[in-house]
Amino acid sequence: MAVSEGDFVCAVSLNLYVIAGIRLLVTKEIAKRLEAKFPQYLRRKYRLEHSLGDWQILQKGSCGETNFDLKKIKIEQPKSETSRFIAAEWFLSEKQPDFEPGTFGKIWEKLIRLPVVPYNMDARKRDLADAFIQLMHYVDKHRKSKDSK
Repeated sequence: MAVSEGDFVCAVSLNLYVIAGIRLLVTKEIAKRLEAKFPQYLRRKYRLEHSLGDWQILQKGSCGETNFDLKKIKIEQPKSETSRFIAAEWFLSEKQPDFEPGTFGKIWEKLIRLPVVPYNMDARKRDLADAFIQLMHYVDKHRKSKDSK
């Protein structure tokens, strides 16, 4: 399958995925901001699926049945720290593009071998032990330059 202009494509783990639909749980405040900032053609593609208190469920594209009933979530009223919260459920297209990873993707697959780098440093050292060994020279050089500042 070739990716054509207008397809909703997302890069995750250095792979490209064509998204058939997306469902978002957002505060009404975020929904208003999205409506104000999104271009008109994009605003028309999202529709309000459900509203619950100060939260809204927006939907775009072809969303199938969910394994997660957003309407049953017991959520507190949005506070300043949750006013930026967005939960997303993606529905991938049945057909996905065939692609070959580029140079960066090939190096990532060879060294990292994981879709994401763990944030926690202990987990990072454990999960990426081989990469740390292979990149030791660069890691040491980075640490020394950081320590000298």
